[in-house]
Amino acid sequence: MAWDIERDGDVAIVRMAGTKANVQNEAFFADLHAAFDRLEQEFSDCAVVLTSSDSRFSAGLDFELAFGRLADRDLDALAEWIRLRARRRRA
Repeated sequence: MAWDIERDGDVAIVRMAGTKANVQNEAFFADLHAAFDRLEQEFSDCAVVLTSSDSRFSAGLDFELAFGRLADRDLDALAEWIRLRARRRRA
């Protein structure tokens, strides 16, 4: 996982450090799911702060990836891609 998690008292601080500007792509969401799985296991007694390891929080959704999915016009594949973004993955 590309993100660091540290405890500061009763707070778990998650520092994103995955992609340039933490663009929300496949790697970002995989790291997000892995971070929350770890938070659930190791930091369940903490509040969570999600921040960045540099000056940018996140550039948002990776438009190249998203528009490519939309341009394919495969509604089943698009629906599955959206479900994967919303679903928690278990290790």
